[in-house]
Amino acid sequence: VAQERATNRPEETALLFDSGVRLSYGEAWAQANRLAQAIHKLGVKPGATLTFQLPNIPESVPLAIAASICGLVINPVVPIYRGKELSFILGDAKTEILFIPHRIKGFDFVAMIRELHPGLPHLRHVVCCNADDDLPAEILRFEALINEASEAPAPIAKVGPDDTKVVLYTSGTTGDPKAVRHSHNTLAKALDNGVMAWSLDARDMMLMPSPVTHITGYVNGIELPFFTDTNVLLMESWIVDRALELIETHQATTCVSATPFLRELVDAARQKSRDLPSFRLFACGG
Repeated sequence: VAQERATNRPEETALLFDSGVRLSYGEAWAQANRLAQAIHKLGVKPGATLTFQLPNIPESVPLAIAASICGLVINPVVPIYRGKELSFILGDAKTEILFIPHRIKGFDFVAMIRELHPGLPHLRHVVCCNADDDLPAEILRFEALINEASEAPAPIAKVGPDDTKVVLYTSGTTGDPKAVRHSHNTLAKALDNGVMAWSLDARDMMLMPSPVTHITGYVNGIELPFFTDTNVLLMESWIVDRALELIETHQATTCVSATPFLRELVDAARQKSRDLPSFRLFACGG
């Protein structure tokens, strides 16, 4: 689908980001193709697990598409997880390639994974996005993988509709995180159910503050603009006043998120006497 959109509608916007970045269908596919070429060159085979622990940044979109091109199982992990949870998930999922940010709010993800790596025998490659200084030799740079990869069409792996596409882990509040697997079919059904229930179409824009590493953000953030005509506006960090500004500036019409986000948004709109007559809020599970 991403390839078809890139061919037929290359200049059209697929996603907006609160940083101001616009990602077209053509750009998303071109970056994904180059990344898939790089992953293939690294020797990561179809069926392996790719984990990414990224916030809602532009790199997460071609990454997800590239994983599908390569026939990999995608394992999104929320960035708030630290050593104990991440180590368990990477080991249980038998992750072979991991994508991480460098730092978020002062926390160093590179240092964390270097500490965990000796206990993760399946982890062959670690890729850092937006590194803000020198990296250890064993950590790859996302930008270098993209820039140095071939522009030739990457080989597209063959997968079945009932093969696992995404594996996510529960929070593990009372024990270790538990794996939840979605096939291509079940993930598509989850998307279709939402689109039908919320009557989404080309007139809508989805404001998505939920992490793309959570099922809500992954389906309604990354997948939605490629399988429907609804555009998406991703927020990297939840700031309610910024959300109100984005809704008004970009005429966003819909938001699906956890109840606290929606409650804050309703309260802020009332306090500031902002009238959002065409904006709809839908609460999702935790």
